[in-house]
Amino acid sequence: MASTGSPCQAKNRHGERCGGFAVVGSRFCFWHNPSDADARKLARKKGGKARHGRVIGPVGEVAPVSLESIADVLALVAEAVNDVRRLENSIARARCIGYLAGIAGKALEMSELVKRIEALEARE
Repeated sequence: MASTGSPCQAKNRHGERCGGFAVVGSRFCFWHNPSDADARKLARKKGGKARHGRVIGPVGEVAPVSLESIADVLALVAEAVNDVRRLENSIARARCIGYLAGIAGKALEMSELVKRIEALEARE
């Protein structure tokens, strides 16, 4: 909906004006324009669908994981990163990927330390 740039004339229960801009041909914004009731209903419905049901796989059918080695941890983190990458792009998604990448980096660092310790023990 195109805006006229003029403020919406609707007021809340405290008598304060809506902060939106009136749509072309109306004194009200999209959310207060009486003739846009059907469009608002459809927008709410689409918005609700867009934010729900983003489960990637069947719930409850995920195989249990074993975390007995650094390789197991890295495999789980890699799987989690790939699952998160399938979600819509957002700040939360980016933060999650960054966090998981940090865990993977620490696990890789630990793996290198384990290899070095094993090499030193083998020399003895």
